[in-house]
Amino acid sequence: VRGPDRARPDVPDGVLMTAGVRLDGRVVLITGASRGLGRGYALDLARRGAAVALNARDGDALAALRAEIEAAGGRAAVA
Repeated sequence: VRGPDRARPDVPDGVLMTAGVRLDGRVVLITGASRGLGRGYALDLARRGAAVALNARDGDALAALRAEIEAAGGRAAVA
């Protein structure tokens, strides 16, 4: 059942239409950011303008991710 607020009937329920949303001025805390989904979310959110606070157990991987985000023009900090 689709709600009346569904603007795109061709997109399955449960799929968020947020890929184009800019996040400038927002700060996002990503846990588990050193690999997998957390790393992917951190890169995507930083690409869309969010400042990302990175958290995980692997400090070396976090430092590398922070450097990657900053090299691409994003803002990141290890929390």
